Amino acid sequence: MAAINFPDSPSNGDTHVVGGVTYTYNSTETKWKTTINSNAFLPLTGGTLSGNLTLGSNQLTAGGLTYPTSDGTTGQYLQTDGNGALSFQTVTDTNTNLTRGTNVASTSGIAVQFTGISSDVKRITLALNQVSATGGAHWIQIGDSGGFETSGYAGGLAYAGPSMSTSTNTAAWEYNLANDASIYSGHITVSNVTGNTWVCSGIVYRSNDGYAWMFAGSKTLSGTLDRIRITTSTGSDTFDAGNVNIFTEV
Repeated sequence: MAAINFPDSPSNGDTHVVGGVTYTYNSTETKWKTTINSNAFLPLTGGTLSGNLTLGSNQLTAGGLTYPTSDGTTGQYLQTDGNGALSFQTVTDTNTNLTRGTNVASTSGIAVQFTGISSDVKRITLALNQVSATGGAHWIQIGDSGGFETSGYAGGLAYAGPSMSTSTNTAAWEYNLANDASIYSGHITVSNVTGNTWVCSGIVYRSNDGYAWMFAGSKTLSGTLDRIRITTSTGSDTFDAGNVNIFTEV
């Protein structure tokens, strides 16, 4: 777009032609008005543009900002590159989305598992409510499309109550030792560190005797995580009470 240069110190009624358009100076309003639309004007010292100003397909630069020559799409916004160039960009949602899954009763079977977890999930929380099993330790295991992995876990647990003790395990993350008729409630969180490496931490409360169990660890999977479960260490003892739900975050 060519620059529009007007004469300095004009008098009332002076005219000036730019691009075939005649402008007339109005000294009362201190504005140049067009003969095409008397409601449109160009202020010399501030003011407000009345009516429509059409620039065609030429690029507009105003206040050091250069505007795009074509429209964006619905919902886009104008973004500056820091050097005066504006462009239309799509809004990106950077908020963390927390999704609650379907509550699962832990009243039968040797495992409570959640599969089909999306590859963009970066944090998983299991909420345990009054969970118990007929026997065996309670384990947390994760896996990929090849199945649940049963080795390579690093970590351990400690519990406090009437007495204190610790334990380590490489077959799973463990949130309790073998104890029949024990009832557990709490949260277990599994977070992606980088690649296929995940860390786990949590605390559960054993309501039947007042013990609190704290545990943490890490595990690198062979592929992208898509499943998680709690299971019993024996492979034969079954869950007999409570329920579990999953929360995922991207």
